[in-house]
Amino acid sequence: YEQLVYDVEHKSLASFPGMRDRAITVNGFSKAFAMTGLRLGYATAPKNIAKAMCSLQSHMTTCPTSVVQWGGVAALEKTPPEWMPNVLKVLRVKRDLVMSELAKMDGVKSYTPEGAFYVLPDVSCCFAGRGGKSVEEGGVTNATEFATKLLDYGLSLVSGEAFGAPGTVRISFATSEEQLKQAMSRLGQLVKDLRAS
Repeated sequence: YEQLVYDVEHKSLASFPGMRDRAITVNGFSKAFAMTGLRLGYATAPKNIAKAMCSLQSHMTTCPTSVVQWGGVAALEKTPPEWMPNVLKVLRVKRDLVMSELAKMDGVKSYTPEGAFYVLPDVSCCFAGRGGKSVEEGGVTNATEFATKLLDYGLSLVSGEAFGAPGTVRISFATSEEQLKQAMSRLGQLVKDLRAS
């Protein structure tokens, strides 16, 4: 995600004084170069650690196909310099749309992401005993139950619990504005329906 940052500058841990020989950087092509599903990545590390990583990796997985490797080369050599700023401009508009819609939802809280294309709003205000309807009234007690109930509204989100963020759901804004508006409307309706009167 190092290239997918908005209002801040990305700083690699390895760029700080004294850290280059102590840092391990792992990166991939999926997000920044829109090569999702091709599973091409790389790592940099001090030589002794890199050697141990190679030894371990050689027993766990095989190499990406040559087609995928050449795709990575093409991404590095042929991506025009204006491509990423243009992508960021589009993603910023979508991020701001999602944040604007979340701000309209009673009790829902969210930090504006400074990078990537995900938002993890806190929907715990909808949980039973925390501002939401009781379980007997059809309420939910956690983000996994919230995400499951959201399926009835025609929207699929992942519980933030899978990402170490309990009480949240993960929204990807890497889709069309039309789909985002529809998704936010459905999310807003569930929030409204779950909030205790």
